[in-house]
Amino acid sequence: MEGRKSLHDRLRENNLSFVWLIATLDRVGIHTDKSEMSSAVRGTISGEKAKTIVDKSHAVLDEYENFIRSVRV
Repeated sequence: MEGRKSLHDRLRENNLSFVWLIATLDRVGIHTDKSEMSSAVRGTISGEKAKTIVDKSHAVLDEYENFIRSVRV
């Protein structure tokens, strides 16, 4: 999606790590590791798996950000 912030920027803004993101993806059925995640995010690998990793990562962060915005303190 054009104009969308990078995964790195979104994780930093939410004080989250790629380790957290990889673990969260694993819980929703997307199995990856640090090396594959890095390659997918940097665009050094392509294909359906890389696209799925990036797309699902943004979806996970969308859900996280929506949840955080909904919490009232």
